[in-house]
Amino acid sequence: MMKKIDKYFYYLPKNLVAQTPTYPRSHCRLLVYKTSSNEIIHDHFYNLDRYLSPRDLLVLNNSKVFPARLYGQKENGGKVEILLLEEKGKSWQALVGGKVVPGQRIVFDKNLSCVVRNKNSN
Repeated sequence: MMKKIDKYFYYLPKNLVAQTPTYPRSHCRLLVYKTSSNEIIHDHFYNLDRYLSPRDLLVLNNSKVFPARLYGQKENGGKVEILLLEEKGKSWQALVGGKVVPGQRIVFDKNLSCVVRNKNSN
């Protein structure tokens, strides 16, 4: 079941988006939501052990984020923003910001371009 993409858009000021990791890394912020009291606690990651109980499962994710957002131009000069979602062989499934049609070429720089293969408007 596909969801409408407009439900995922919200305003996020650029100054609130971290540009570099916190140093030391253990000093990054930690938000804790206590379901029992509906309480929100702002703390630091180095205090995580205060919020874990013996039956909790802690899953660590050491995956890397790749630069998935591309800015390009259609051959007619219109600007297009593409967010890569999933690699599908030699193609990518992507969200496209801008009006595109199948067969349209988008140029990102002199060494990188793509062609829109199909469009799903969900």
